[in-house]
This record gives sequence, structure tokens and C-alpha cells, in this order.
Amino acid sequence: IRSGQQGNVLSMLEEMANEVQIKDKITSMDPRSTPPNDLYRESVIEVRLQQVNLKQLVDYLFKIENSGSFLKIKRLRLKTRSDDPGYLDVTFRVSSFEPIKPGPPGVPGAPRQPVQAAR
Repeated sequence: IRSGQQGNVLSMLEEMANEVQIKDKITSMDPRSTPPNDLYRESVIEVRLQQVNLKQLVDYLFKIENSGSFLKIKRLRLKTRSDDPGYLDVTFRVSSFEPIKPGPPGVPGAPRQPVQAAR
């Protein structure tokens, strides 16, 4: 988990798509929100690709999962194109994780402090 990565995940995904030559196949990248837990905030981006072949898709997903930036593919939907069965339309979600900084007690995300017994 790395701090400050939420803002650059979209540009990282675009850069990786460019590296595998499918940036022009991206039809949308939509950020989604998820509720934070006590330790980290998860950011989700839904990515849609049109008219990619299986090799292009595998190369892209491999780059994302092995980026070293704690990105994870969560949901993947493939649809064969009716006009050309050699190509796919794809929707998937990429999750990134960011630690929640400790705050004052009683604030969500703040570390729990032990309760001392009265004497």
C-alpha cells in the first residue's frame, strides 16, 4: 500500500495501455468509490475496452497486475464481438489501495487505543 497513489492511477492505466498499444481502444475509465475500512481506502476504476484481441488484453492485464503499484483486477467481463469474433469488448475494475492516516481518537480511521481499567 502506498500513500498518494490515488491521484495518478488513471494516468498510470493510460500509460500502460499506450505501452501495449491499446490506448485508442479505451472507451471509458470511470472512478468508483468504496467505503474505507480502518486501515486503508480502496479506489476503484472501471475500465472499458472495445475491439481488443486476446493477446492485447492479456498483455494489458499483466502490466497492471505486475506494475508494483498495488493494483488489482477485481472484476472482468469479456464479450465476443458479433461483427468480428476475433475481437472482444471488455469491462474490468482495477482497485488501488491507500493507507488511512491515523487521526484523533473517536474519528473513523483512527487507531484504537487500549482502555485502561479503573483502580
